[in-house]
Amino acid sequence: MHDELLAFEPGDRHVEHARHVEFAALREGGEWFTLADPLVAHIDAVRGRVGEPWAAYDRWLGDALRRLSS
Repeated sequence: MHDELLAFEPGDRHVEHARHVEFAALREGGEWFTLADPLVAHIDAVRGRVGEPWAAYDRWLGDALRRLSS
């Protein structure tokens, strides 16, 4: 049903919880939300800060691995 990742947003469980509260009306279940204007605006803002989602994920993972090995 869902085959496209639109954004990764850095943060912890508090940020995730805040997003679930913020977009509760758009929730389809679990981690999935209906793609409506408020969510699109948030995704655009996140992508503007962190870039393309998989590239951001690769950077964060690389940074975490470097911290673990140092």
